[in-house]
Amino acid sequence: MPEFNLSEYKDKETNTKRKVFIEYLFLKYGISSDVDKFDNEYFACLNDEDLIQSLEYYISRNKVTGQVTARNYITYIEQFFKTLSDEYGIRNEIFTNIDLKNEFIIKEKGVYRVEVYKNQNAWIFSNHIRLGL
Repeated sequence: MPEFNLSEYKDKETNTKRKVFIEYLFLKYGISSDVDKFDNEYFACLNDEDLIQSLEYYISRNKVTGQVTARNYITYIEQFFKTLSDEYGIRNEIFTNIDLKNEFIIKEKGVYRVEVYKNQNAWIFSNHIRLGL
């Protein structure tokens, strides 16, 4: 199988959601995408909390107020991990173990719930933080 290079992939990626996920990964691990090589073993180490944090990062960075938009982010991340698995042999248990995936989906759904207050300001409530939009 060919070796996966996240820095090269980042430069070719056109999907905004996956680009934000890649940006989150470089920030999380303190790696400069221009200088350092991203260790592919990090993909296997990501847990559900890391993925939830990436969703929160996406929501905050893009000022997301729609549940469908947030859910689409997760769908694109799932597709990204499927590509890693199918084409490069890089696996993460969350996406290969049905029980772990179901647990993640339950947690992920709790992250984005949009409520509008009397002043019509949208707020996204997260299990971890509350972001004012």
